[in-house]
Amino acid sequence: MADDDLITRAEPRNQREEHTMSTKPETADTPSRRAIIGALAAIPVVSVPAFAGVASAPPLLGLIDAHRAAYNAFDRAISRESELEEAYKEAFPPEEMPFIQNLISDGCGCGMQHGLERSKEIIAGSYQHQRNALTPLSRIAPELAEQGRAALDAKEIENMELVDRLFADEEARKETFGLAAASRVRDAVSNAEDEALTALCAYPCETIAEARIKAEYLVSMPTFSDGLPDHQVEALLLSFLPQSDNEAT
Repeated sequence: MADDDLITRAEPRNQREEHTMSTKPETADTPSRRAIIGALAAIPVVSVPAFAGVASAPPLLGLIDAHRAAYNAFDRAISRESELEEAYKEAFPPEEMPFIQNLISDGCGCGMQHGLERSKEIIAGSYQHQRNALTPLSRIAPELAEQGRAALDAKEIENMELVDRLFADEEARKETFGLAAASRVRDAVSNAEDEALTALCAYPCETIAEARIKAEYLVSMPTFSDGLPDHQVEALLLSFLPQSDNEAT
């Protein structure tokens, strides 16, 4: 098949009739990577051409198809996770932790939506604020101030243990609900999509036609102008070097 035929197959959808991948609307709770990858729905479809008597397609088009398949899997996983997240929130609305609210002087709440580590930071900061408030008292009644600090220390430990239990219960509910498993699937297919795009970036084009197909596919991604991750930029740049130079690096 001529190079021009390969190029024609990589042209954007507005130049030929192709279907594109569907995406779900973004939500406020959508992970940032989802927002980035979600925009890939606008990538022009590249079909693998049929070669008479040849069992396999050109490697570049195979990599493009592999990336599109990986994206489709990621899109489905994101959609499933989003559906379960919404259902979970309806079944178990995020709650604040009332036992700590009266210690927070700036009016900032502390709830399950903050996550375990951030919740602990808020609690620790609140107790430290209360300890600092005892400084004037320590000048006139040091023993009383020390008793106050001891009480705060004991209560902080108690609250931290309670927070650990609350989040452990939360994780158990997510497992039972199926949300935790959906999140693990999303992580796995997200990594697979990243690997597929990295492999495509690393592919060393052998002809001008291949270089054009690869470039058109990459620049057609709406997020390409925002920059690829460092490891994919490195793979893309190294793909332009002779193989001997590439191996030397």
